[in-house]
Amino acid sequence: MRMTFVMGWLALSPLACAASTSHHVTDDGGVPVDPPTAADASPIGPPAAPLVGGTGHLTYTLGNDVYRLAAATGATPENVSALVTPGGTRQRDRRLNLSSGGKFYVFETGNVDPACKGSNCLAIAPASSPSSASLVLEGGNRIEGAENLSAVSDDGMTVVFAATGSAHDRDLFMTHRTGATWSPAAALTASSTFSWNDTAALHPDGTKVLFDCGPLPGAAQGSNVCEVGIDGAGFRTVVTGSDAPGTVANKGPLHHAGYAPDGSIVFEADWDGERIWRKAGTIVTNLSTSAVANDNSPCVLPDGRVVSLWLDRPGNSSGLHELKIMSAQGSAPSMLLTGNDVSDIGIGCGN
Repeated sequence: MRMTFVMGWLALSPLACAASTSHHVTDDGGVPVDPPTAADASPIGPPAAPLVGGTGHLTYTLGNDVYRLAAATGATPENVSALVTPGGTRQRDRRLNLSSGGKFYVFETGNVDPACKGSNCLAIAPASSPSSASLVLEGGNRIEGAENLSAVSDDGMTVVFAATGSAHDRDLFMTHRTGATWSPAAALTASSTFSWNDTAALHPDGTKVLFDCGPLPGAAQGSNVCEVGIDGAGFRTVVTGSDAPGTVANKGPLHHAGYAPDGSIVFEADWDGERIWRKAGTIVTNLSTSAVANDNSPCVLPDGRVVSLWLDRPGNSSGLHELKIMSAQGSAPSMLLTGNDVSDIGIGCGN
């Protein structure tokens, strides 16, 4: 299914303002295998280290609904869609992300405004009150079908999302809220050297953002990890295939990076198979153990633990995208959610 993004034409310089054009996104089409359940009795190791100074949560999409789950083995998923739209028939929600401190959600929904029925408008909501969700109206315009995972600051005042309509096939944009008014969208990646820029991950301090950057859509071959300031300045490529250890024979694309509390960058790389890696300074480390292959789309909790989608758990003969958690060092992996095929369109981590 194709969807239209109602936004404006943006100039090619950073922080340009919008007028009117159209944008498109491809639907993931994910469907649930079973109602979401807590982890089963088949962990792949002892539970990851307990949290220090917080509870920690992750967010994900399953079928037409979005969920929040405490980052603890045996936790019960919370259907956020049911809280956004209590009772009655719901439209689809997807791509739920939460701010680093866990105070705000950003997601795509057809439930917050009648004008978005049958489509997906970008919305935010306080995590403490999902039913008070409201649309993100950049310059007064709806954002329908934002392309790839969006990000929100912990004060709920800044949203970063991906769309077409600026210097490249896809760019990151930022809109800031003052009172009830959202600013016209500003292009953050106008100075990028890549055609496709999406899948935003805000730094906890809100000053910069990591994202996928490459010559082709969908984090295909040649995809890297890039970074830019929230003001559109300081674009740079931070992880490429050249960072792979010399023992890696097949240097495939990179995807879905996030900031760790120690300043390092955690990301997925298809380096001799899809696994989770960390880059700290110039040192690159494989976080997926030798027993874990096909490990995807990580996000980093405030305490440094890493959540990802794992397809190859023993007993997972259907190749479902199941939720796995491991320590910041990649040790003690265990399962958070099994028996369900989580949509591989982005998971979020926060407090």
